[in-house]
Amino acid sequence: MKCNPIKINELKENLPERLDLVICCASFEKRCESLIYYLNREINCSNFLIVYNSNEYKEINDKAKFLNSIVLNSELIELDSDNPLSNALIFKMILNRVIYEKNINNIFLDITTFTHESLLIIFKLLYERKTSYTNLWLGYVGAKEYSTNVPNVDEKWLTSGISSIRSIIGFPGVISPARKSHLIVLFGFELERAELLITDLQFDRISLGFGDKELSIRNEHQELNHKRYLKLIEKFPNAEQFCFNLVDIESAKKDIENQISKYPEDNIVIAPLNNKISTLGAGLVAINNPRIQLIYAKPIIYNIEGYSEADNNTYLFSI
Repeated sequence: MKCNPIKINELKENLPERLDLVICCASFEKRCESLIYYLNREINCSNFLIVYNSNEYKEINDKAKFLNSIVLNSELIELDSDNPLSNALIFKMILNRVIYEKNINNIFLDITTFTHESLLIIFKLLYERKTSYTNLWLGYVGAKEYSTNVPNVDEKWLTSGISSIRSIIGFPGVISPARKSHLIVLFGFELERAELLITDLQFDRISLGFGDKELSIRNEHQELNHKRYLKLIEKFPNAEQFCFNLVDIESAKKDIENQISKYPEDNIVIAPLNNKISTLGAGLVAINNPRIQLIYAKPIIYNIEGYSEADNNTYLFSI
C-alpha cells in the first residue's frame, strides 16, 4: 500500500480544529522544526511537549531552548539517551499528569526526529493509555536529501559505530533458550551499523529487509539503500531477503508479520534501522505479539553537520 504524502501547509485541512497535546523532539536536524512551526502557527494547540536528549550535542540543547522560547504553551522534557529506563519513567509520569489531569482528546506525535528507541518507548506508553484520549495523529517529515555535506554518494553517512545494543523498554519479548533465534533487520542506509549489529549478535536465522522502490519515500534514497543492501547480502549470503513498506505503518506491520510467520516457533528479535514509519510498524507487531523483542543499536557519532535536508511534504497517520 502506497500512502501519499501531503504538503505541510495543507495539514490544517486534514487535522481537527484543536490539538490538545503535541509531542515533538528537538534535534540537530532542521527537520525537527517543520511540523512544530506549522502547528504552532496554524493550529489551536493546548500543550506542547518538546523532548530532547540533553546529554547529546550542544546543538540539540540549543534547539530545544529555542523552540521552547517561540512555541506557546510548551514544556521541555529533558531525557538522557544513555538511560532509557529513566526516560521511560520520566515520560510515564508526564503522560499520566497531562493525559489524566487535563481534558485530552486529540494527540499529535511528530515522529520525525526521535531516536528509534525513544519513539518506540513513547509510542508504547501512548498505546497503554489509548482509552484516555480519542485520537492519536502521527506526522513524519521525509528528507529531501541525506548526508548533505558529503557530495560523493558512495561516501554518504548518517552515523558511525555502535556504543551499545539493548532491548527497548516496553518490548522485552520472551526469549527461550530451547528455541532457535531469528533476527530481523529493517535495513536503511547504515551499512556499517547493520554489519556490526549482526556480527555482534549470534542468531540461528537472519532476515534482511529493505524498502522496495514502490514502497519508498524517494527513488534516489531507495537506490542508495538497495546498493548498500546488496553489499550486506554479500557479507551474510545465508540471510533471507524480504521487502517492507516505508510509507505506511500498517503495511509495514503486515510485511514484517509475513516474514515472522515463516518461522513462528523461533525467538523473534527485530532491529528497526530504517525510517520512523517502518519503526512504528515494528512497534505494532511487537505490541500485538509480546513474544517479540525489539532492540536498539545506539550510534557513537551522528553526522550532525549534514544529516538531512527537510522535504516540504509530510506523511500523516491517524490511529
